Amino acid sequence: MKKSIWFILFAVIAVSCLNDPDCYQLDNSEIIVNFNVLGFAADPDTLLDVRTSGTDSIFYQNTIGSSFKLPLNPNTKEQTYIFRWKNGSIDTLFLGYSAQVQFVSADCGERYVFGKLFLPLQSSFDSIRIFNQTPTQPASANIVVYRCANPDRAGVKFKKGTTKADSALAVSFVTTDFGTQLNYSDSLSSFFLPLNKQANTTTFEFTLAGGVIENLRLSYSRVKSASPIKDCDSVTTFSKIKIASTSFDTTATKIINTASSGAVSTSTKDPAIINLEIFL
Repeated sequence: MKKSIWFILFAVIAVSCLNDPDCYQLDNSEIIVNFNVLGFAADPDTLLDVRTSGTDSIFYQNTIGSSFKLPLNPNTKEQTYIFRWKNGSIDTLFLGYSAQVQFVSADCGERYVFGKLFLPLQSSFDSIRIFNQTPTQPASANIVVYRCANPDRAGVKFKKGTTKADSALAVSFVTTDFGTQLNYSDSLSSFFLPLNKQANTTTFEFTLAGGVIENLRLSYSRVKSASPIKDCDSVTTFSKIKIASTSFDTTATKIINTASSGAVSTSTKDPAIINLEIFL
C-alpha cells in the first residue's frame, strides 16, 4: 500500500506530542484556504475531493464548504492542490513556501517551521490573495480565493398550501425564453433560475414528470456595473423581483429571504438565495 513519507513523519510527530500539548502548539504544518465571491460573501460549493501533488492522499470527499484546511509538505518548497468540484470543473492552486527543521527540546524533538507563503505560478482561480504568509497553530486563514461575481439567479421555493412544508416537484427540465435549459434528475422544492440580463422579464417553462408543462414569468429591475477585478466581466444585479404571471395553481405567493441579515430581499445575491415562495 502506497504511503507518503511526509504523512508518516507527521503522524509520528503528532503521536509523540500527544502527551505534551506545548509540543503540539508549535506545529504549523497546515493552512486554511477560504473561498469568497468578490463583493458578496463566502462561496460554499461541493467538492468531489482535493488532491496534493506528489502524494496519493485525498481530502474532503463529497464535502460542501467554503473553508478548507490543507497540509504542507516539508519535503518540497512548492505544493500543488487540485480541487475537483461536483459540477465537473477542476481548479489548481500553486503554493510556494519555506520549510526549515528546528530543534525544539529533548521532549519535543525537531519540527518543521513553515513560512513565507507565496504564489509561484498563475492558478486557475479568478483571483487569489495571500492573507497571512505564516501558518499558525491553531490554523487560521492564509489564502483567500475570490471568483468573479455573477448574481444572476432568482431563488424560488414551492410550498404545500399555506403550510410550512416544502412541496417537491418532479421536474425533468426548465427552459428559459432566452435559450438556457436546466436539467434535473431529482425531485426538488427549490430552484435557482437564471435571469435574462438583456430584458426586464424572464419566462420559465417547467416540464414536469409525465410531460405536464407549467410556466412562471418573473419581472425585475436591472443594474449593470463594472467588476473590481480587471479579468472579470461586468456584473448585472437584479432587484424588485416579483411574479408577473404563472400557470401553477397557486394559493398564495410571498417573498422570503435566506440571507443572514434576515431582511426581506427581492434582489439577487451570489451565492444565490431564495427570493420567492410559491404555495401550491
